[in-house]
Amino acid sequence: MLFDTIYHTYKHLWTDISLASWRKYPTPDRPDVLSVDLLSKEIDPETGVLTCTRLIICKGSMPTWLKPIVGSNECFFYEETTVDPKTQTMVLKTKNLSFSNILGLEEVCTYTPDPSNAEWTQFKQEAKVTSSVFGVARKLEAFCLERFKTNATKGRAIMEQAIQKVKHEAEEIEQTIDKAINTVVHEAEEQLHSIDKIITTAKLEAEDTFAELEAKLDKALNNVKARDASMEERITNFDKAFSSLRAELTSDRLGIPFTRTEFTKYTPNGINKSL
Repeated sequence: MLFDTIYHTYKHLWTDISLASWRKYPTPDRPDVLSVDLLSKEIDPETGVLTCTRLIICKGSMPTWLKPIVGSNECFFYEETTVDPKTQTMVLKTKNLSFSNILGLEEVCTYTPDPSNAEWTQFKQEAKVTSSVFGVARKLEAFCLERFKTNATKGRAIMEQAIQKVKHEAEEIEQTIDKAINTVVHEAEEQLHSIDKIITTAKLEAEDTFAELEAKLDKALNNVKARDASMEERITNFDKAFSSLRAELTSDRLGIPFTRTEFTKYTPNGINKSL
């Protein structure tokens, strides 16, 4: 059995790493990784821990001496991933399903925040290789471990590319959201401007209407006042005429009958009144 451990620090947030990890493949830098298929996904409602399983199919070159042993250069791997957002811990455990009777490959990758810098992420990659093939077990283990180291170097470069891809997509989404918000705000401002214009127009029309009504009302009141003044004047004149008539009737002419013509001169505006 052979094993190895690799440590690396990504100068990126754990949240960026945990997202980018799902976006590493496919990539032209690892043409041997043919496919990565999701088998299951589950979230614990109490802890919030995400658990996913995936099937990885790889097909790569191998030395001539190894082909008779494994029989095929296509290999199936089973991966189980757990993501704990509370503790910010992401663990990927991978093992081979193909030719497991002659060779065992186990890999564990762990991502956690860097204790010295919260904006960085610590990466720990562990590999264990075991073989039971008589005579070539050690050689087979050494070959697989060396292949692990080579792929680990490529994997870190691919992770950096995936992180940049995720960040770029996040920026595009943010720009799209900002653009949508600005559009909505602009449309809302235009609608408010239109409403203000309508209200202003309505106020002006209402003011004009009220002014017109007020003018008509004032005119009507003035007409009423003028008619009242004329009527009051006529009543006053009549009272004066009547008072004069009464004075005449109680004067020394009392007992002398008045003719219609004589009475007329005491009435206002030539109105004839008979006794």
